[in-house]
Amino acid sequence: MSDAEEFIEELDVEKISVEEVELIELLNNFGITETIIEAFLVNSYTIETLKVIQRQEIELLIPPPSLAERTKFIHQLDIWRTAQGLPKIQEVPASGSSSASVLDTKVRLPSEPRITRDSCTATYLLNYSSKGQAIIRKYSQTPFLSRSDKKSITHIVVDEFKNRFSKLTSSELLERSKELKQIFPSEPQETWYQPTFVTDSTGKKRKISKQAKGRLYDRNINYKEVSQQIANQKPNETEPSAAAAATGSITSSTEAAEYQQVKAWLVHNQDEWEELKIKWKRSSPSQARTKFYSNGGLILLMQLNQSYKLKCLMSKENHSWHA
Repeated sequence: MSDAEEFIEELDVEKISVEEVELIELLNNFGITETIIEAFLVNSYTIETLKVIQRQEIELLIPPPSLAERTKFIHQLDIWRTAQGLPKIQEVPASGSSSASVLDTKVRLPSEPRITRDSCTATYLLNYSSKGQAIIRKYSQTPFLSRSDKKSITHIVVDEFKNRFSKLTSSELLERSKELKQIFPSEPQETWYQPTFVTDSTGKKRKISKQAKGRLYDRNINYKEVSQQIANQKPNETEPSAAAAATGSITSSTEAAEYQQVKAWLVHNQDEWEELKIKWKRSSPSQARTKFYSNGGLILLMQLNQSYKLKCLMSKENHSWHA
């Protein structure tokens, strides 16, 4: 008894038609597995449909990880179709295209639109996050934000943006605080961000506080992007000598990170720069004294004082000797 006959006996004989028997015998001659033969039977393929089958349909019937079986089937099908005076499977143009691509086996999904800095708003990030969606749904039922909810919202709006782009500017923080006020009306806008200056109806800036504040502002300053966190991670110190050799590079990278933070602060906080310059000017004498003492200035003064005392003592002794 052949393999095809044994496979047919395992099936319900009353439900097998003549066309299906012919298909089973042909596919069994191709040397493919019974699982793939069942896939053709379930999808109602016959000898006639094998004459017009296209590669995309074969890829659906024999998906990964059965790529070897797919290759074997296509090869045997090409031999059989050539004997029937039909073109090979690779030569059949795909529907809606000029030619079938042998390597194009990926399922094409609709691509997500590219998110720009302007379109990456607080509303988008909250709806993009499953946690943000849960908070919005809960707020629609009970208009109240817990401390944990505010923390989660802040992390979503700031962290996700900084991971995609960079630190939020003052104007971007203000826009997101307005967005969050619309999404969560019971929460004051100042909870999220309060700038140092506001613009009145006449277009003039009016100072309202010495320093900006709010949850978004604090998180925007303190949170480091994922790439920066990885870059700032110290390597495993396996040997003391290696750690000592790496001290210079760690120091330089730390200084570079501090420089970038200061530079970003100057760009994003221009309205506070004038006030900072005034404070720095007032504290300059104290800064100079601190730098002088920290660089050994105090030791120098002590040495000069000792030298002066010694000269005075020698002068007094000389005077008494001559007398």
